[in-house]
This record gives sequence, structure tokens and C-alpha cells, in this order.
Amino acid sequence: MYYVDIDENEDTFSSSSANLILPKNSQIAYAGLYWSAIYPYTLGEHKSGNKFKILDKERLSPENILLKIPSKDEYIPIQGSILADTYNSKNELLKEKGGYLAYSDVTQIIKSQKQLSGTYFVANVLAANGEVYGGTCGGWVLVVVFENEAHSVKKIITQDGFVYGSTSISYDFSGKENEDIRVLGAALEGDRNIANDKMIAHLPQNNISFPLKTDIRKENDFFNSTITKNNQHIEERTPNSLNTLGFDLYDIDLSKEIIAKDVGFITFKVISVADKAFQFFNAVCVELTETKATENELTNNNITIEQSLLQNTNQLFYNIVGVFKNKHYAINFVNDLAKEKIIAKYWLDEQNNLYYIYTQQSQSEQEAERERNILNEQKKIKNWIRIK
Repeated sequence: MYYVDIDENEDTFSSSSANLILPKNSQIAYAGLYWSAIYPYTLGEHKSGNKFKILDKERLSPENILLKIPSKDEYIPIQGSILADTYNSKNELLKEKGGYLAYSDVTQIIKSQKQLSGTYFVANVLAANGEVYGGTCGGWVLVVVFENEAHSVKKIITQDGFVYGSTSISYDFSGKENEDIRVLGAALEGDRNIANDKMIAHLPQNNISFPLKTDIRKENDFFNSTITKNNQHIEERTPNSLNTLGFDLYDIDLSKEIIAKDVGFITFKVISVADKAFQFFNAVCVELTETKATENELTNNNITIEQSLLQNTNQLFYNIVGVFKNKHYAINFVNDLAKEKIIAKYWLDEQNNLYYIYTQQSQSEQEAERERNILNEQKKIKNWIRIK
């Protein structure tokens, strides 16, 4: 195994690219870049049987890479943080693998360009070359969260760090509002046609467990060196081979028939016996119920939504039940509260450009406390904030 280097740039020793396509009028809310590889040393060769010889034992620090965005012709140096590195493990098997995971928040870099969609390059991701016991592989993932008023509201929860062997990943979210759930992830060392690696979903509320699988990812060979969304290979990348030789990315919709709407907690268990796959990124994307409303009137309840200015006084107390940076979402939340017979208003704090939802202005702290106690009995409002 040797580096892929597609960019014809003499300053890079490894490079690859992938296309990002966003809907029109999208804004970047978050962008995180992960890179990971098997890297116990620089170069090795296979002698015979299970014997391998180290030809170059040097192991450089892997936190520095290069990123090229669509609006730039030159690479941007990226210095990341090492989130995990089994090379330093006391476990000899993990140390022998030398797997690492690095990360950098590149939100501002991505947001700064006018052209968000396009081809992104990542270069100089370090990995072992030649032949390594158990194999070598590496790759990168750009995780992008965008905002677009034409799209439904989603709750996205991410987790990172190596998960291997038989380990569980849990997510707690407001399930009473969800309609669809997607699970996404990335892993190393998932070799094709080596069985006994699985991803098991468990719903504690109903005591139901089921394996994740698609037409491409079999139940007993989930990590199989593919980049997929549901039943399709994702090929908008270079190189775009169907077999990535040890690197997995997946995006799977969990159907409404399997995930009930009252699910608020889900656990995924990674089981890897023969492959010894390293999952390094996992996320759930939950679609939330969104009520449509105009900015002036609640159409179903015929209740006018009022916007107030924060009073310049220390004598008023407010019970805050929601904070939004998008006026559209703030209005929808007021609409939802009205259906629960909770009358709410909002104001815009121009200093931080946030919309605050409140239920009442009170002249005293005691009055605000009484209002808060009433709010605590409402299932729709799980948390409250009181400010002066």
C-alpha cells in the first residue's frame, strides 16, 4: 500500500478530493475536518507468514495537513488536535496498529468563501506505506452542518474518538418531536468479506435491538471498505473506487417503522471480531417537527405573535423558554406553545442577534418564580431560564 496523490503538486506526497454540493442560499453553521490512519511507522515489508520487517521506523507527528477549498488555488495549512493515538497505548495490539485520529474546526475557513459547493482537497495525511501486519489505510472526513430556510429543522449530535472491539455509543435526544433519524459514521480497518463486524441499534424504552444493514452493508459485514448513503455508493470523489481498502463512510436512514416517534434514546453497539475496525466518527441526525407560521399571525389559532423590546429596567423579570438565532424558528416555537395554551412573546437582542422567547413579564422575582413553577408542569417546556 502506498499513498494516493492526485493533485500533481510537487509539495504534496498524498492527496485526494471530494465534492460538496449544498442547496442554494445555504449558510455554514459548522465544519469539522477529521483525518485518521494506521501509522505505526513509515515503511514496512512482508517477509513470510506473519513476519513483517520495518524498513523505516520514523513516525512523524500527524496533526499537520493541507486543505484546499473551491475558491482557492493554493492549499491552506491546517494544524489539528490529536484526539486519539493507539501508538501510545499500553495495549501491545493497539500500539502495534498505531492508529491515530486528528481533528480541526474549519468552520471559519469554509464560511469565508463565496463558493461553498465544489471540490475540496486534503493532502499530506500520514499513514504507513508498504506492507504492515493487519494492513494499512487512511482517509479524511469533512463534516458540514448547514442552515437553509427551505429545509426542515434537524437536531444533529456528533461523537468522535476511537471505538473498537465491542463498544456502545449512546444518544439522548428529544424523541417526541422526531420524524426521521439518520445515523452517520466513519471507520478504519473494515476489510471487505471478513465477517463478524456489526453495528447493532438498541432502543432501551422498548427493549428492541436490530442490526444496521443495507444492500451494500451486510448484517455480518457492516464495515466493508465502502463509502455509501443507504443503498448507493457515493462516487463524487477522487479516487472513487468502490473498494476503499479499509476506509468506511456510511449514512443510513432508520425507517419510521423501526424508530417510533416517542424514541428519545438510542444506543449503537460496534462489534468487530475479525476486522478489529476502528470507528472514529459517529452522528445522529434527527428531523424535528416544524409548524409552519407566518411572521405576523398564528394561522391555526388566530393569535397575533408579538415582538417586544427588552425593557431598559432592572425592575422586570422574565421567564425565558427558548432562544433562537433565526426569527423563523422563533415564531414556529411560539406557535407550538400556543397549541399547548401557553401564550408567549419574543424579543430580539440586537447585541447578540438572538431571539428570546418569554411567557411573562413579572414585576417581582416572587411572581416570576410562581410562573416558573407553572411552566415546570408543562411537558412542552423541559428547561427554563429566568433573566432580569
